[in-house]
Amino acid sequence: MHKNSKKLNINNIRFILLVLVVFSIIYGILRGEIQIVLRNAINICLDCIGIG
Repeated sequence: MHKNSKKLNINNIRFILLVLVVFSIIYGILRGEIQIVLRNAINICLDCIGIG
């Protein structure tokens, strides 16, 4: 029974983390963070190939 309890506890932690990640992604989308991340990614790529 102890093993099932531990597995249930790990599954609960995984579920809570999944919910937090989903809410964080939604919050970032609503704040307009997508454009900022994309702009930074483009700048990093251009710097790596020597254009930026």
